[in-house]
Amino acid sequence: MSRRDIEYEILGRLTRYMGSGRRLPSTKDGRVSVGGLVCVLDLPISDAQNFYRKRGIKTVVNALATKQGLRPMGKATESG
Repeated sequence: MSRRDIEYEILGRLTRYMGSGRRLPSTKDGRVSVGGLVCVLDLPISDAQNFYRKRGIKTVVNALATKQGLRPMGKATESG
C-alpha cells in the first residue's frame, strides 16, 4: 500500500477548485476559513492540520487569499 502524498493531493484539489472560478471560503472577519476549505475540497477533517503544518500548502493558500483580498490563515491555535 502506497503512502498518501497529502501535499500533492490537497494542492491538486485546490487547483481544480480555483480553476473553476470559485473563491476561497472565508470567516466573518475576512480570513481564509480552513474548515471551509476542507469541506469544499471534500477532504477528511483531519487534513485541516496540514494547511498549517505544510509550508507549501500554507504559502499557496495565503497567496490566493491576498489576491482575493482576504486575510491569510491564522495559526491553528487562533480562534475566528
